[in-house]
Amino acid sequence: VNFAVALCEETGGEAALLDLNPQLGDVAVLLGLTPRFTIAEAFQNADRLDKEFVNGLAVPYRAGLSVIAAPDSYVAAPNVEGRTVDRLLDLLRGRFPYVVVDAGLGLGTAAGRLFQVSTTIYLVTQADIPALRNCERYLSHFREYPGLPVELVINRYHHAQNEFDDQRIQEALGIPPKWKVPNDYATAHRASNAGTPLVLTHSAAAKILRLMACEASGKPCETQRRKKFRLFG
Repeated sequence: VNFAVALCEETGGEAALLDLNPQLGDVAVLLGLTPRFTIAEAFQNADRLDKEFVNGLAVPYRAGLSVIAAPDSYVAAPNVEGRTVDRLLDLLRGRFPYVVVDAGLGLGTAAGRLFQVSTTIYLVTQADIPALRNCERYLSHFREYPGLPVELVINRYHHAQNEFDDQRIQEALGIPPKWKVPNDYATAHRASNAGTPLVLTHSAAAKILRLMACEASGKPCETQRRKKFRLFG
């Protein structure tokens, strides 16, 4: 959610945010949205997917961001077909410069196609034994798709309380951390309860999220541009 908002804020462009967690997606809640249609309509009407249909699913948010939300109801075994995910992604990439996918656990075999077409895969974990163990499981699965562009993100990072340095994490997982989002539980808690993105706050975590968005887009951050203007202006 925050990465997608940051992409729009930093680039001035448009982005689509697709909640592909059909069982327990919470993108709409985190943005304070109540969508009329969700990703469920796309899965149920795969043969009708076209530009007009997808435009009807997308809910405009702010700063160029459009959201396709997950359904409110829980489905024990969602029917997610790879061809539907393919078609949906193709339509979104034809419409938006950036497509951000929040991938859940209910994608099944459709996840493989999603991995293969991704420019960057952000694997988010925390620096504790259970989380790193699950992260290692994901990375083992990713080896079935050689060459995936995976970047490791350590969430809720606290330097003084961190028991695992970069070397230990790399030894355990085979890749080093690329990003470390500082632990700011209070700010994140307030943002999620208010339905306001964390990245819109003046927090250390927001700064890292904006840097991630800038690198992904290949453009300098707005804060960097302002500093240059002050220096030479």
